[in-house]
Amino acid sequence: MTRRWCFRQRLMTNFWNRWRKEYLLHLKSARRCDTQQPSSLKVEDVALIKEDNAPRQSWKLGKIEELFPGRDGLVRSCAVRTSTGTVVRRPIQLFARL
Repeated sequence: MTRRWCFRQRLMTNFWNRWRKEYLLHLKSARRCDTQQPSSLKVEDVALIKEDNAPRQSWKLGKIEELFPGRDGLVRSCAVRTSTGTVVRRPIQLFARL
């Protein structure tokens, strides 16, 4: 039983390490996240929340709950529920849609 649990733990660790290295670095090279189109984010989308003081691999995941348009009618910010359950409102430039 203990060997099986250790094996599962290693599988999980290997998966997350590979996901961080390959997928997140692919996001960086495929497209810069700084220039999101206003229409590219939708309610229920999952996105990475950018943090200035953290490396890209450790950005938090969030689910977009609400979009807030600016005076010109374009989406300028959105409310996102994080994995801890808190809802934060941030400008769309701080999100990378997955």
